[in-house]
Order: sequence, then structure tokens, then C-alpha cells
Amino acid sequence: MGRFRGYAVWNRFRIDLFDFMQTNKLPQKVFADGTNYNARLYGAYTSTALPAFQFMGQKSQMFADLFFLGYLYGGAPASIPAAAQGSVQKGSSRRDNVGLRLWGNVGPFSTNLTGIFQGGEFRPAKTSQSTRSVRAYAVNGSITYTRADWAGKPGFGVQADLFSGGSDRSQGGAVGTFATPFVPLPYYNDLSLSLTSQNLIGVGPIANFTMHPTLHLKLHVPFFWRASTQDAVYGGNSKIYNWRDNLHGGFTGVMPYTQLSWNFAPHWAWTHDIEGILLSRGMRTVGAKEGALYMQTLEFKF
Repeated sequence: MGRFRGYAVWNRFRIDLFDFMQTNKLPQKVFADGTNYNARLYGAYTSTALPAFQFMGQKSQMFADLFFLGYLYGGAPASIPAAAQGSVQKGSSRRDNVGLRLWGNVGPFSTNLTGIFQGGEFRPAKTSQSTRSVRAYAVNGSITYTRADWAGKPGFGVQADLFSGGSDRSQGGAVGTFATPFVPLPYYNDLSLSLTSQNLIGVGPIANFTMHPTLHLKLHVPFFWRASTQDAVYGGNSKIYNWRDNLHGGFTGVMPYTQLSWNFAPHWAWTHDIEGILLSRGMRTVGAKEGALYMQTLEFKF
């Protein structure tokens, strides 16, 4: 539920200012939605078009985005692992994200590089426990080489991500685990939501093909590790897995992903997503299960 949003656009510069509160969907009645004051997203986002240039005989354009994102949230998403295995420390958190993104095309290369420092604090629900500062970070990058003159207009590249982790065995000092409480789409790294963007290193090849003007194929094979072996494994929907003390090694597994999208009519798209969940021996030993996901989506845009 929005409190306000404002933006201004110039020839080479844009700025967005926003402050949103989460919608409270309870009670589930017509026109009964209210405001959840325990979840807030606010900040400013700027984008600057850098001077265009030529590279490998092609026009190139890069953009620089400087932003600040603030999160205020409580409940399960704000909980952090406690010292005892399988337990969590409840509380609320404020996360201050300052970041820079460089993206665009350099000749036939599509590039995207983002760095974020995350500060703030964690306030335990128990007043007897001390407030802890937050010192976390994330670095994300991808580069794709596209041959528009080849059949299928293929693009080949690599994507790499680092979301910092901390130490769940230490209940003092700064919290080092990066937090992403608001995730609009799961497509970025793991469609199944088995893993999320916390205490995670991911790297793997990506490929794109336009087999027909209305038929698009994407491939991504990310390999995952824990950024800190002193921290837990995190999943989507605020999941903190119990495996910790018995989990050895940082390697988590590989999750190959394929997406086939067909724009079979104007404004319509039929998408098929397939993902395999292949885990490391260490993950299987502590009880994690392998699997697969298949999802169909029918989308109408107007």
C-alpha cells in the first residue's frame, strides 16, 4: 500500500522517491484491506545515462544507477539464527541499503554489475537482549555476448552473485547476513525458492535463444555455495533450515533451469519453467531432498 511516490525525468537523468507500507490482507473481506505498519519499503533511486560510445563497431550505451533502499520489517522475515541449532532469535530489523548499478551494452556484450552495502540494526524481541548493528553486502554481476547475426540470435554469458553471511554461533557484534525481505519474483536465482539471497554464492553459465520471433528459450545453470560456513542455509518464504552443526563444507548444489516462452497471440504469453534441484553430498547427508519443479504460466498483458 503506497504512502507516496514521486519522480522527475530529464534528458539523461531520472530520480524516483517512494515510501510504501505493506498491505494487510486480513480480514479477507471485500474492500477490507488495511495497512501493515510492520513492513515498510522506502528510499530513492536515480539513473544517469552515460555518454554513448562505439565498441567493436557497434553503438554502446551504459547507465549508472545510484540508490538507497530502506527496509523496516518484523515477524518471521526478521528472525535470525540463534546459538542453539534449529532455534531462531525473534525481533525486528531496519536495513539501510546503499548501492550502485552499472548496466547497458558494450558492443555485443550486455553487462550488469551491482554492489550494495547494507547497514542498519537488529532489535531482539526480548528487551533483555542488546540491539545489534548490521554490516552486510551483496555483489551481483552478469555479462552476455550476443550474436544478432546468427540464427536464433544466441547470447552466451555468465552470472555471478555473492550475498554475505555471518556467524549464527555468535550472538554479539554485527549481523553479517544480507537480508532480502521483499522479493517480487523468484526467477533471478532459484525458481523453487529452495534457496534465497542470503549467505549465498552462485555462479554459472547463462544462454538465450530467439528460435522464432514469438518463441524464446533461456538456460541458466548456477552452482551454489554458502558464503559463510558458520551461517545457516536460507530458503524462500523466510525459511531458515535446521541443518548447521552437522553440515560440512560450503558447496550446496546445482540447480539447472530452463524457461521456454511462447507469445502465441498479441498480449498473450505461455511460459514453461523447469528446474532441477541437485544437492551436494553434505546437504543430502543432513537430510535435504533433491527434486524438480515444473511450472506453467499464462500471462495476459494490456
